[in-house]
Amino acid sequence: MNLYSIPPLISSLLILMLGFFIYFKTKRRFESSIFSLMCLVSGGWLFCYSFAYSSTSKEIAILWFKIGYCCVVFIPVSTFHFFVKFFNINKFKKLVFFSYLISILFILAIWFSPYFIKDVYKYSWGYYPLGGSFHPYFLIFFITLILLSFQVFYSVLFHKIKLSHLLEIHSKYLFIALIVYNLAGVDFFPNYGIKIYPFGYIPAFIFTLIIAYTIIKFHLMDIEIFIKKTSIITIGAIIPVALLYIMLSYIQPILYPKVGPLWLLIPVSLSFLIGFGLFRFVRFILQMNEADLSKKFAYRPMLEKEAERTARARDVREMATFIVRDVSSFTRLDHTAVFIQNEQKNAYSLMASVYRKKDRPRLEPGLLLSIHSPLVAYLKDEKKPAVYGQIMHDLQNKDLTTHERKFLESVESEMAILGAEICVPSFCEDEMVGIMNLGNKITNEIFTGQDLQAFQTLANQTGRAISGLLLKTEKIRLIVSSQKSLLETLEARDHYTRGHTERVSQYSMLLGNKLERLIHSIPNSVSALNWTAQLHDLGKVGISDNILLKPSALNDEEFAKIKEHPTRGIEILGPLKEWFGEDIIQGVVHHHENFDGTGYPDKQKGDAIHIFARIIRVADAFDAMTTDRPYRKGLSIEEAMNEIKKFRKIQFDPVIADAFVELFESGSLKKTMDELKKKYG
Repeated sequence: MNLYSIPPLISSLLILMLGFFIYFKTKRRFESSIFSLMCLVSGGWLFCYSFAYSSTSKEIAILWFKIGYCCVVFIPVSTFHFFVKFFNINKFKKLVFFSYLISILFILAIWFSPYFIKDVYKYSWGYYPLGGSFHPYFLIFFITLILLSFQVFYSVLFHKIKLSHLLEIHSKYLFIALIVYNLAGVDFFPNYGIKIYPFGYIPAFIFTLIIAYTIIKFHLMDIEIFIKKTSIITIGAIIPVALLYIMLSYIQPILYPKVGPLWLLIPVSLSFLIGFGLFRFVRFILQMNEADLSKKFAYRPMLEKEAERTARARDVREMATFIVRDVSSFTRLDHTAVFIQNEQKNAYSLMASVYRKKDRPRLEPGLLLSIHSPLVAYLKDEKKPAVYGQIMHDLQNKDLTTHERKFLESVESEMAILGAEICVPSFCEDEMVGIMNLGNKITNEIFTGQDLQAFQTLANQTGRAISGLLLKTEKIRLIVSSQKSLLETLEARDHYTRGHTERVSQYSMLLGNKLERLIHSIPNSVSALNWTAQLHDLGKVGISDNILLKPSALNDEEFAKIKEHPTRGIEILGPLKEWFGEDIIQGVVHHHENFDGTGYPDKQKGDAIHIFARIIRVADAFDAMTTDRPYRKGLSIEEAMNEIKKFRKIQFDPVIADAFVELFESGSLKKTMDELKKKYG
């Protein structure tokens, strides 16, 4: 092998190894498979050309160049396909398909037509192919696809296509890699007699470095694993390559005089055998010692991501949603669910779940696991994950007492009902605050010790955050209860407003559940709305009984005093703002704002009014209209509904007003009113 052929050989091995790694590491992602193809055809091109440079005859050189050109043909189409798939640009998908068909036609021309590779020329670095009359058409095809690849990046970099922030960062690295890689086109010059050394391996090598750097920078694979496996596989690849080189350099002069051109069957067959053997060897290396080389690092990105998410989760439901989505996606489970300790601490409530198989039985939303259930007792006692397979093994193989066997059978039965392969407890100090239920892997792989360790680490990591959010929720509940007692004392003095706060709260809850899509982004959503409704009239505590209990209509001065109650309520709640949060505060202070901007205290208008305040505005007005006062008779439900319809877009948000009318028409509102009437008379 001459000196000129060594650099492209080394570059080819690096690119081939990158392609193998990307494929076997992330082969479930289609774009990764395309990128692997791009690496394999690029590496194959340089590999074949490096041996062609050292060939001892034109026949051998032409054979290597034909094989190499079969790889070159797929370089532009695989590159274009990768970028189209990576950025999901649908308008180019048909063009990708036709490009592959054209590539196949060029391969046929390479092998069966003398017009693609006309001959070879002996340059100072060795043999090089001379392009035939078909070759310029291939160059047009090559350049067209490369220009289309740049068109993709134009759409991306100039925001013609909207991407996530992370994809935008990746696109910049890929764009630089594409520019560098296209400098390898200098290798086409010698095809037309231009005596310039084909240094395309240099930009190809730099391209490999940029991609590898991107992989390391964005944690697409661990650098330690990358270095170890690259070293092992490269050594394994050099040995068969060396054997092939010896065959071509030393055996060819002996066999060629005896059998003529037929001797080419020997190195070609050997090449296929080496390729197949190398493929099997790579797979073996990728699988060997997987637990030692990669499992201890594999969960690091997920754990780091969850640490960041739990730190900014606003309530336990949001945190549970993050956990089930990320764990299910990362480990490819058919089912993931999270149970969180309820307010009464007598059960664990299903907060979030994800299913990845249509035929997977679903758990009922709000499902409760009692603290007395066998599974909960097992997790609290053992303080480690409950593994269904391990429990079954213990039942079948361990010497157990009657009590122990009955207990484990109950645990096994409960896990089977939940469809859980693993149940992981989440502790904060000695209190179990949550349970993570995990189904089976879609890939049918077994759970390893590293899996269990990672899940337990995640559970411990989130335990303190869950406990903090539960504590905050409990404090808010206690504060609301204490403030509510003041309102109940106030209402007890006025027979006509007795139960007003509770009724407004119940009506608001009905609306909140119906309009959950509008409030789901608010921490504790429906619960927070309930707390807001219970506190909405807190400011009336400081208003004189002469005004509140006046048996006749209020004059302007008295009504002005009444209109101060929203701001008086904030004066009371102000010191507790850190606990309540801005949503509850805004709901209390603005629950008398009108949709058209004529309300009080700040004359807010439309969507500028907090959603809680708009909901309570409807519920509060409805209760006021249907409640008897000393100076007037309350309206019927139908009459009150007509008023709400009449003043939609004026006093009331039309979306909320329409939802309230739907609650009335469905019978839900009447049912709630009947229940409240039994309670308050």
